[in-house]
Amino acid sequence: MIRILSISFGIFSLLLAQPAAAQPQCGTAPEMMLVLDRSGSMTGLTGGKSKWSHATAAVKNLTTKYATQIRFALMVFPGAGDCGPGKVDVAMGLNNAVAVSNLLSGTFPTGMTPLGHSLKAAHAYLTKLPGTKVSRAVLLITDGSETCGGS
Repeated sequence: MIRILSISFGIFSLLLAQPAAAQPQCGTAPEMMLVLDRSGSMTGLTGGKSKWSHATAAVKNLTTKYATQIRFALMVFPGAGDCGPGKVDVAMGLNNAVAVSNLLSGTFPTGMTPLGHSLKAAHAYLTKLPGTKVSRAVLLITDGSETCGGS
């Protein structure tokens, strides 16, 4: 039994090792709403850098690497005031990594964490987009929990 598992694992490893280019690409590009926490707690340090620096670097890398494969939108929260929900800062589309990078380069952590209200705003935006057969997702990037009474 151990031998069979070893062989099976070896075959599985070879299948996983296939280059990404060998996988077929078909269909419509999926849509992903990035919902990014810029509350005051994101100034905290981890690994010698602020959580904000880590988060923005990851978002910039993601939107650059998949610029032609995934339609991205960006919402940064809080919006107006300490507890205002986020708003769509970069509209859904392909090839918007430069717009995302420019926005993030001029944005800094402040305020509270309106998670619930911001996720509701992201949902409202996504449901108003045209097309019903498009794969849609929300990627929430945060270090904390709700601090504004949202649910």
